[in-house]
Formats: sequence, C-alpha cells, structure tokens
Amino acid sequence: MDIISKHHMRSLVWLLLLIVLGAGCNDDEVGATSEVQLLSFGPTGSKPGETLIFIGNNLDKVTSIELVGATVDRAAFAIQTPSRIEFTIPKESGEGKVILKTPAGDLTSKTILSFEVLPTIASIPIEARPGSNITIKGDFLQWVKGVRFAKDTTVTAFVSQSYSELVVTVPMNAQSGTVVFLGGGTEPVNIESEKELAITLPKLTEITPIPAERGKPISLKGKDLDLVKSVMFKGSAEAVTEFISKTPTELQLMVPEKAAKGLVSIMSYSGIIIDSTQPLTFVGDLPDLPPLTYAIYDDKLMNGWQDWGWGNTNDKASTELVRMGLAAIKVDFKGSWGAIKFANGSLNTTPYALVTFSVYGGKDTDGKKMNVAANGGKALSISIKEGAWTTFNLSLKDLGEPGVLKDLSLQETGWSGTVYIDHVGLKSEK
Repeated sequence: MDIISKHHMRSLVWLLLLIVLGAGCNDDEVGATSEVQLLSFGPTGSKPGETLIFIGNNLDKVTSIELVGATVDRAAFAIQTPSRIEFTIPKESGEGKVILKTPAGDLTSKTILSFEVLPTIASIPIEARPGSNITIKGDFLQWVKGVRFAKDTTVTAFVSQSYSELVVTVPMNAQSGTVVFLGGGTEPVNIESEKELAITLPKLTEITPIPAERGKPISLKGKDLDLVKSVMFKGSAEAVTEFISKTPTELQLMVPEKAAKGLVSIMSYSGIIIDSTQPLTFVGDLPDLPPLTYAIYDDKLMNGWQDWGWGNTNDKASTELVRMGLAAIKVDFKGSWGAIKFANGSLNTTPYALVTFSVYGGKDTDGKKMNVAANGGKALSISIKEGAWTTFNLSLKDLGEPGVLKDLSLQETGWSGTVYIDHVGLKSEK
C-alpha cells in the first residue's frame, strides 16, 4: 500500500469537497442569482507555484483576484467559468483574505488563505549597529513574522518586506550571535541563520582627568559611546544613567560621591559590560604602596600559595574596592571564628623583616579585631577601620620569627561582616 503524504491527503480531501460543491453546477449554466458568489477556495496549505481553485457562482464576471502581496488578472487565469477559477499561485503571495474584483464591486472572502511556505535566508550582514537598519536577502521573506536578535528580543514590525528582501531595525538590546527568523504559513518553522551577526559594542579608550574628583565631571572618550546605557564606578552601588552629554566619541558625566579607585565599567544596551584598561584614581586618595619584595597575594594568589581558610565566603578577584592594582580579596565572615589562611607555602624568611597587608572594613566593622598568626603560632591582634584602608606592617619577630613561613592566617574573632584584603606579602625593610 502506497504511503500518501500529508499534503496529498489534504489535496484529496479538498478535491472531494470541490466535487460535492460543484456536483450540481454546470460550467455552462448560470445560477439563479446574477451576483458573484464565492463558495470555497483552496486547497489551504498549497505552495506558491501550485494551482489555487475558486468555486462559486458567476465567477466569469471576476476581472482579477487580489491576494496579499500579489494581484492575478483574468488574463492569467488558467480556467475561468461561471462556477470555477483556477490559476498558479504567485510566489509573492502572502497570508490573508482574498478579494475578487468585479464590475459590480469587490467581494472579500470570509476566511483567510494560507500557504505552506518555508522562507530561505541567503545572506545577512556581518556586523550591525543597534538602532540601524539591516537588509536580509532570501526567498519567500514576505512570510517572516518576526526576527529574534537575542532571547526575548524579537522584532515584528519591519521597515520593508518583500519576497526577496527584508529590512529590519536592529533593536538596542540586540546581542551578537545567530539570528532566528520566525516563519509563517500553515506549518510555521523557525529558521536560524548559518552565520552569526556581530553587534557593535561601545569602546572606551581614555578617561580624563586622572586623578578625578568625586562629585565633579569626568570625560570618557572612545568609539560608539552613544550605545552606552550606564557607567559603573567601583565603590558606588548605583550605576550612572544620566549624562551631561553623550556622543559617539565622548560621554560626560558626574562622578559619584562614593566612587572608589579602580576600573570604570560601561554597559551597552544589550547588557554587555566593558571595563576600562586603566584604573581611575582620585585627588586625595592614598598614595600607592611600595612593591612587595615577596608577593603572597597581588591581584591574585602568587608563588603557589593557596587559601585553606574556613568560616567565610570570598572572592579573590573582586574589583569593588582595591588598595593596589586591579583586584582584592572580598571576604564575608560568618561570625564563627572564620579565617583567610594563606597556606601551601615553604618560604625561607631570612631575607625578610616584615609581613605586610592592607584591610578595608565594610559596614559595621569599625573597631572589630582580627588575629594574625604565622604557622599557627602566637596571634597578633589588629583593629579594623570601617570605610577606610589600613596597611599593617607586622614584624616577623612579633609573629614568632618563623624561619620557614608555611602559612599565614587572618581570623575574625566571633563577628560577622565584610572586609577587603589586598597587597599581601613580605618586605625586606621597614
């Protein structure tokens, strides 16, 4: 037994319906009414290039038939009798109601005509700028119902749309990647582009002045900066979204009062964050610390040291508050005598005199104590200052004179809170 395709089965069913509707009609007879009547048309689900059939009364009076996107004149009808019209579906046809044109006026179908169409995408641009128009080339593009540039970012209103060309405005929150075209027709299919579309991102090249002043204007220079949605400063919880001026090459804005030293970040409308290449410093800030003779932590754990601490969660690459360089350790203590413990070391301390590190106290940490111990030995107590960096230089002698430093712990004394630790290591001189 032959397998009948779904399309062929639909055509057979519709053909039977035509036979029933047309059984009492003779092509040479004129119905009881002189009005043009449309009884049925189809088959629904046909493809452009296939035959479309109309059944009715007085159809010989029809001068043309308008489909969405295409008009078929009577000269192009393959068959036209009082009860029947047949013609080839134009490739430009779209989904919608059909209109029969007659000398007595227009006759609009009560139902929608839809086809079985699969749009094809021939080309998309390599790169696009948010807010600009791009042109997509292909076939049957009049059937595209939407263009998805990112998750939850779909455009359904187009600049123009035809069989072979689709012009669409790139949304401001578009993201780089493949583009998805939402198809239409009786069996809609979503089509993903073979190539990715690169979305233009803003580029930050210069910050002036450096050092800056809190509460005063600052200028960010670069390229495509009009695509910046917000600017973020270290130490400030709120991003800056209002600008003094905004052009493709320059942003002018006020520096937040709580801004801290560190990289400045710009965020595009698509949510992509781009960091500056140089840190922002401020007038009146603490001067830079001298380089470490031996580094345990300097933007990251150094020289094979590891953290064997407990009773805390931490981020060893935090850029929120930094004393030196680009990163510090953000530590959230839990009040369980937790510690950051630098371990896995075996350092001969003979060339060195001091252990040095800097601590910044977060909210409600003013005056809190921390114990500092080397190799699990005698602990020294230090006091934290809230809202400020304090640099500690502890004598190896006061830490028990370890000949070989195997571990160094900084332990809270039963309190919870956040501190930042930076620039940890040894110095040979005071």
